[in-house]
Amino acid sequence: ASVAPPELHHHFPRWAQRALVRCIRIVIYYLFTWPATLLMAKPTVIGRERLRAAEGPLLFISNHVTYIDPGLLMFAMPTRYRHRLAIAMQGEMLTAMRKPPKEMNIFQRAIEIVSYWLVTALFDVFPLPQRSGFRESFAFAGESVDRGYSVVIFPEGRRTTDGQMSPFRAGIGILWFRCGSMDYPP
Repeated sequence: ASVAPPELHHHFPRWAQRALVRCIRIVIYYLFTWPATLLMAKPTVIGRERLRAAEGPLLFISNHVTYIDPGLLMFAMPTRYRHRLAIAMQGEMLTAMRKPPKEMNIFQRAIEIVSYWLVTALFDVFPLPQRSGFRESFAFAGESVDRGYSVVIFPEGRRTTDGQMSPFRAGIGILWFRCGSMDYPP
């Protein structure tokens, strides 16, 4: 008989949505992320005007093509969404960054921990686990919406290899219902 891996306990970083952290995130976004996105990706935004009539927080659903998708999505959004955006990230990966294995050397562990704090503070990510604990993640997403934040999810649970949408992971409908928001794209 195989032994099940221990259940991970995910941390939901409410501190990343405090006013001071949000202000720092906005400043760093316009100093570094915005220019880097322009220089490296040269994105063309199509359809931003479709968000003009939208009200309140939204649930943005996107396929996941590259590690820089959050920066590209933020670039494409109107300012009112860009500045209040909570981004779901693979929970197991985020938790491993926050609490790296003791087998790693001290420098690797330090890099993982600093990476966790930076990605959480600068992109307001929260864990969306693939194995267990997703109800808590859905509740956190709903709390974020209650605080006026839109939520971004990558519902396939992994990056695409061919640019096409893969089937959504189970539970995405529950998240939409819990957030009580309209989704984009419609």
